[in-house]
Amino acid sequence: MKNRIAELAAKLIDVEDVGRVADCATSSSDCGESGRLLLKMESALLWTLYHHQGGSSHIGQPIRKLLGIGQHDHMTPEQIERGKAFAKAGAA
Repeated sequence: MKNRIAELAAKLIDVEDVGRVADCATSSSDCGESGRLLLKMESALLWTLYHHQGGSSHIGQPIRKLLGIGQHDHMTPEQIERGKAFAKAGAA
């Protein structure tokens, strides 16, 4: 996902491999600690958005902006699955 999450994650975490985050795929195991943290953060945001999808949601709209999802766009099946997998893993 090309979005502001990588930029924000770089500000929040202090690790050397932050530059690799943008090229990290969701299934990649060689993303480094920052890549794994970024994917977990995105998944947590997707799970939260799944429950606050309304076009006027004060919770969902900022999350949509961070993830680069339009105000009235539907979440993709892949985004929904990532959010559900995050919750199922017990991280939510």
